[in-house]
Amino acid sequence: MSPTRLSTVVLDARDAHELAGFYVRLLGYVVRAEEPDWVVIGPPDGGTGLSFQTEPEYVPRCGPPAPPATSR
Repeated sequence: MSPTRLSTVVLDARDAHELAGFYVRLLGYVVRAEEPDWVVIGPPDGGTGLSFQTEPEYVPRCGPPAPPATSR
């Protein structure tokens, strides 16, 4: 049996190109493929990439909810 290889991880975004651009600058990745609502980036020498898909109804997460206040 051959080993399984993860080729990419897909993230939804309000603007796929904007978020992909951020990760290209952060990680030093290159753009592998581009479409109007889809971008694939990855390491220049190959390996697992990141894919971004524009999702108009995407709501960014603001972080974990605050724990409930406790009274003393």
